[in-house]
Parts: sequence; structure tokens; C-alpha cells
Amino acid sequence: MLQLITEILGEKIVLDLYGNEDIFASISIAEIQDISQKNSSYTKDFNLPGSKTNNRVFQHFYNVNSVQTNYDARNKFSAYFTYDGYTIMTGYIRLNSVTQTRTEIFYNVNFYNQIGDLAANISDKFMRELDLSHLSHPYDESLGYNSIPDPDLANSAFFPQPTSGITYWALFNKGYEYKDTGGTETEVTPLLEFDTLTSTGGTFSGQYTPVHYFYFTPTIQVKELYNQIFVQAGYEMDSDFFNTAYFNRFYLPLTYSDSLYPLQATLPQFAFEQPGAFNYSAVTPYFCQNEVCSLSVTGGGYHNLVVPSGVTVDTISATTPQNYFSFQLYEPGYYNCRFSFDTTNTASTDNLMVLYCFRLKQDGALSGWSMAGGTYYVPSATTADTRVTFDFNFDSSTEAETLTNNYALILTSQNPLTGGTRTISNVAFELVPDNKSPRYIDGDFDYNLEFPENEFKQIDFIQSINKLFNLVVVPNIEFPNKLRVEPVIDYFHTGEVLDWTNKVDRNAPIIVTPTTSILKGTVSFNYQDEEDIGNSTFKSLVGRKFGTQTIQLNLDYKDADTPIDTGFSSQVDYVLPTPASYGFPTLPIHYLTVQENINGISTNFFNPYKTNPQLFYRGLLLPSSNLGEFSGTPSTVAWRVESPSAATESLVVEVFPQNNRFNTYPFGLSGFSHYTNFNKLDKYDPRELDFSCYEDMYDIYWKDYILDLSDDESRVLTCSVYLTPFEIQQLDFTEIILIDGNYYRINKISDYSLSRAGLANVQLVKKTRDYTPHRVRYFDLVGCNPVSTIHTSTDENATIYAYVGSYIRVGDECYVVQETTYNPSYTYERVNNYYYFASDTLQPVVFDSCAECQAAANDVYHNVSTPLVIYNETTC
Repeated sequence: MLQLITEILGEKIVLDLYGNEDIFASISIAEIQDISQKNSSYTKDFNLPGSKTNNRVFQHFYNVNSVQTNYDARNKFSAYFTYDGYTIMTGYIRLNSVTQTRTEIFYNVNFYNQIGDLAANISDKFMRELDLSHLSHPYDESLGYNSIPDPDLANSAFFPQPTSGITYWALFNKGYEYKDTGGTETEVTPLLEFDTLTSTGGTFSGQYTPVHYFYFTPTIQVKELYNQIFVQAGYEMDSDFFNTAYFNRFYLPLTYSDSLYPLQATLPQFAFEQPGAFNYSAVTPYFCQNEVCSLSVTGGGYHNLVVPSGVTVDTISATTPQNYFSFQLYEPGYYNCRFSFDTTNTASTDNLMVLYCFRLKQDGALSGWSMAGGTYYVPSATTADTRVTFDFNFDSSTEAETLTNNYALILTSQNPLTGGTRTISNVAFELVPDNKSPRYIDGDFDYNLEFPENEFKQIDFIQSINKLFNLVVVPNIEFPNKLRVEPVIDYFHTGEVLDWTNKVDRNAPIIVTPTTSILKGTVSFNYQDEEDIGNSTFKSLVGRKFGTQTIQLNLDYKDADTPIDTGFSSQVDYVLPTPASYGFPTLPIHYLTVQENINGISTNFFNPYKTNPQLFYRGLLLPSSNLGEFSGTPSTVAWRVESPSAATESLVVEVFPQNNRFNTYPFGLSGFSHYTNFNKLDKYDPRELDFSCYEDMYDIYWKDYILDLSDDESRVLTCSVYLTPFEIQQLDFTEIILIDGNYYRINKISDYSLSRAGLANVQLVKKTRDYTPHRVRYFDLVGCNPVSTIHTSTDENATIYAYVGSYIRVGDECYVVQETTYNPSYTYERVNNYYYFASDTLQPVVFDSCAECQAAANDVYHNVSTPLVIYNETTC
């Protein structure tokens, strides 16, 4: 017996059905591969009688004067079908219409499953609407340095990352800030080129020009965004693939600002106003954002100007007849200073002389280096309102100018000794960075605010990921609110073999058609247009978008195209100059090239801009020993990043974060390495190493599936099969169907009855090959003493391949890393906290032997041993 059960306001209600009316349903692969294409009916429309129970559930909707009470009958509500006591379908019911005749009332409804509900829930929601508050954290100088250690390896207790790798502040080339004369403002945006660490040439290796924290780009794991969309739509995601360390290295950069700074960042204003007489009394500067704030203060003491980034308080007492208004600037840039004061001189003959000066203050004393200054004379018997404006450039390479310095505005009055009253009053001060100066965020950084408003929909993100990795989304049989998400290559043909030979109705037509009904003669894998110099140059030269590919199938109708369109654009990389001129360190290109005329000279500018969504793979940390050459000879090639500590201007970093579109760049690892777009042959920078003999996203996630459908032996078999509702409910599309000695997979089941066992219209696709799952390499960590072995893989530790042949520490034990092959009897596990560093340079440390490894102190820092050198398959 079939029952339709719903739950409204905590009450379980069995809806009345017409006993003589069949309810027919359908399900297909098209629905689970592309959730946006079929998201309404899971069943055909069917009628429910206007019984007392049903009228109550639908709140007498036939009555045009009826009033909705504490729920709206027009909205969906959860329901499920049972057959002889077994749940056979879970989803949602929605009212289409109600009909009233002379003799009866009936409600026309349809029922759709969780996938259709998910699509409906997110179809009109934008990415900016996601609640990502659990990822929020301070926006400060620690971001760049703390994001460098690899969460796949690092001990987070020593190198805390904001959200432990779920977010990542990545280094891309976003362009530069420029002087009005055309030169690069290297103090703000150093040139991303390797040089000597003592260089003053303005590169990011230079001692005065580190990469500042605001230049790093916020990114979020694809898994986290995908999962949050599901969770906030009312569903859980279940996925073996998404839980791999490999997939967790795919990130979405939040590059939707047309400047170097986050969308939510603003230019700060440092301002205070002191009404009343000056009289050498204390003044408290005050910070306010986006407005000039007033603060009246009385009482003694000096207080430093406070800004959101955490300026330390520094107290100075005025011991001479002058007042200091002092503040500290953490970031280089151009600033405009404005201050004013009123003066009164009632003396009959003598002038009042007011000296003002803007200069550096270091270690509690005023240095002699003045940024601006002057003298203002107030004649006798005069009241004056004085305003002073000047600009200055905070240049971190200026002599004696470090983060320990403060700037001070000094006002000094020299009063004549006799006659009258003289005052300085109503002092106001404002310091405004210009557009070339860093922005600040008042409070925590909110990731959702980096998405543009009303532009990027959640369903477009889900669909783009599904198409890139060829994913299916399948309802979980046992848990209604769980959806299984896996690549086709990992999912199809992995279930049990079901022999349906004797279930086929031989009296009904059995139709065999070519697979052109599913797949046309050409399949095109497409990206969105992008404006950066790499994408635009490639398209102008080659005539197509970077990373795209068109596959001509061995089928008729070659002019008919099956497009695989994503909402992403393709990443393009370029090679950073190094002393050895090898193509090892690379960066993604996220800038436009604009040509302008400066004083009659044509000058190119690399400008930041708002990009389309563009995924990238977080690669390995390339040690300095590998930055310039294959040989692994220790190198001095390194770069500098802004220090999280105000006591140190910059930190030397002896690893380089590789975020190349080739996931193991600059090394190859057969059976794992691949390009993260659809065309491994595409290259923008000729200096880039060639790995075109490896795979791309088409090769891994689509090729087996496409070849299976386009094989000469491939067929679509359509027939009538006797199935019970419970049998259909148990299907999850992993099954292999055996009919007359041939193997098939289910493509569609339509027009099957929920109320009885019977014939269903079944469409099957012949299986012509096995699919190779996503790529995994396997490794053993063989212990020194006691001898033990840890089995792991790139699914557990994505960069463990870099340590093959080296001895590493895991906790208190030492192990040598060895390559191996898959063994079904092994349990593969993640290895935690095996990443050790030399000093604070983040250079990985390995050991040459068990003895050397065991002799090292059990500490996160080791200053003895061998710097890591990675050498694998280097090029094609």
C-alpha cells in the first residue's frame, strides 16, 4: 500500500490519495549531473482528493477568502512516500492548483526530490549572501607570513593560520602602485623579482621592500564554499573525493576588487580636534574612519593615536613649551596632512610667533629630520584662523625610518614677556592617505563581503565545479538530508552487478540507438573571457580562450556541439626572474597592462582589476635550494615578507609558494601531476617548464566518460523492465546492469509507478570500458627505531612526494619516505605535524640518515641538517 506522509509544525500527517490513480515518477543521470537542468518535477503531476485531512493541510486553498494561518500552503513542505511500510522516496511536495467542481474538490501537486529542492533553494541566491562569519579573523600584518606554511604538513601550534588552511592568503601578481612620474612605488608594491637580500633595487628580495600583508589575496577552499552552500540550503554533503588532501588544495581567489586592496577595506582618517585654549595641556588624538571626529580632552598626559591595525601606545611628556601630536604608520604610502589652529594676541605692540613642524620621532626623542614646517606670526591686537596643508611620503627605505618610528606634529609658541594675552586654541589635525596608500579594516575580515553584490550566484558556482570535475550529485538512500557528491570516474561502474536479463519485457519494443542522443559530434570545454595580459594576449594570438579544448568525436553530426561551460576563467602563469634564469618560481597573472603617455614617453602599467571567478591549485612550497636550478645546490635566492612583529621590518622566506596551474610545478609525478584547466598544451610564458606530456582536467575527469559514450561499440538500450518501487529506491546509479551478456549503466528510468510493482521505461548505456579514478600516488614512511611503517598517499598528504628519499621527523620518531604502489590490505592514513623548519625562514628541513634525524632536538626549529631538495620528473 502506498502512503504519502508529510510533517507540518511538528505534526505527522498521512495525506489521502485516490486509490485508483497511479503516481508515476522519473529519475535520470541528467538530473544528477546538472542539478539546474531538471529541478522541478520528480513525479508527474498527480491529484489529491479534497478530503478533510487534505483540506486542512492545504488550508482550504479552494476558498478564495481563506486566510493562511501559521504556514503558507503555497510553499513546499517536506514529504515522503512509503510502500508497504518502506520509504521509497523522500523530498518535497508543492501545490500546483486546486479545482472545484459541483461534486468534488481536488488538489494538483507534484513531488520532487532533494536535488530539485537544493537547486530551487540556491537558484536566486548570490555568493555574497553566504554566512562565512566562522572564518572571520583580524586583518593585520600576520596574514602574509602565517599563510605561507603548508597546512598539509605544518604544525599549526607554531604557525597559526586563520582557519587552518580553509582560507589562504595567496601571492599573485596583481600589479603595482605607481608614482605620478610613472615609476613603481616599490615601497608599497615591490617588484616581484628575485634579487640579493641586500638589494635596494625595489624587488621583493630587497631589505627595505618586503611584500606587505595587504598585497596577499584572500582565497577560500572550494570544498568549504561548496559545503556551506549545501549546509545553508538545508543539506549535508557526503563525499570521499571532497575529503581528500588533493581536492582541499583547490581554492577560489576573492579577486573582485579593482584595486590592490579588499572590497571591504577603506582609507582610514587619522583625526582629532581640541576645542578651547591650547595652553600646553595634554591632547588625546582620536581615530575615526570615513569622517572627521571631534574629541574634547582635559587632564594631563600624552596619548598616542590609535588605529585599528594595533598601534602600540607610546607616551611622551612635553618637557618644553611645545606639544606633540604623535602617531605611527605601519605601511608605506602617500599621506596628506592638514591641521589648523586659532590664535589670539591682545598685546598692543608685540607679535605672537607660532612655530609648527612635522617630523620623525624615534625612541621617545624628536629627530632632526623634518617633513614640513614653518612659522606663523600673529600681529598685535589680532585674532587669526590658521590652516596648514602638506603632503609626505612614508618611504620604508628612508634613512632611520623603521616601524619603531612615529611621526609628530609639533606646535611651539614664543610669547613676548610683556603685555596682553596670547592663546593658541581649537587645534584640529587630520591625516588622510591618498589612493596609493594602504586600506584598513575596522574589525575582523569578513570573507563574504569580498564577493560582488548581485553578480555571482551560488548555483553557478556549484554547477561550474560540477562541470570542471564532472561530478554527480546523488541523494543518500539512508539519510534524506545528505547528498553524495563524487566525480563520474570515481562513481560510475563501482556498484554491484544486477542481472536484469529476466526482468526485461520481451513483448515490448527493445530499441537500440546510437549515443548521439546523449552526446553530439563535438564536445567543447569552455571558460569565460578574461582581461588579464596572459589571457588576452593568448586569445589574440591563437584565436581561442586559454585552457579551452574542443574534442572531435568519432560520431556523425560533427557540426552539433555539446558545450561544457563553466563560470570560471582560466589561470595563466608567468615565470619570475631569478639569478639562474630557470623557469622554476611562477605566479598567476591577475593584472591588466595599460599603456599611457608620461611626458612624451609610452609607458606600460601593470594595474589591478576585478577578475572573473578563477580557481587555482595550492602547490608545494618550493625550497630555496630549488628556486634557481635542478642541481639542488644551496642557493641564496629568497624573498622578504612583512614581519608580524613591529620590532622587525621584514622576514626572509626561503621557500616560494607555488600556485601554478600544473599542480606539482616545477616537478612531474606520473600518475598524479596534471594541469588544472582543459588544455595541457597552452602556455603564455615561453620560459615556463613544459609538462604537456602529462594530463589536464579533460584527461582525468572527462576522457574515459567521453570515450565510453563515443566508442564504436557504445549503444543506448531502451526497454521495459519489471521493477518494484523498493528496487528503484535502492538504486544509486553506481550499479552495473547485466542484460543478455552485456553490461550497462542506468541513464534514465521513467514512468514507473510508486503504487505498485510493474514495468518501467528504462534507458541504459552500454559499458565499453572501466574508468580510471582520480589520480593517487602511494607512499610508505618506514621508521628508524622502532621499525614501523606508516602508509599514506596523496589523498591523505598531497605533497608527501617532495620528501621521497629523505628522513623526516613525525613527532618523536624518524622515518624515511619511500614510493610504493597501492595495496588493498593497507590502511592509508594522514601523517600530521612532520614539517620542520630551519629558523624562521620556513625552509623545510630533512635529514640524511636515521642517526642525524634522531640526534636532532624534538623541536619545530632545527638549525642542523640538510635543506630540502626536491628532484623528480622535471620536464617532458
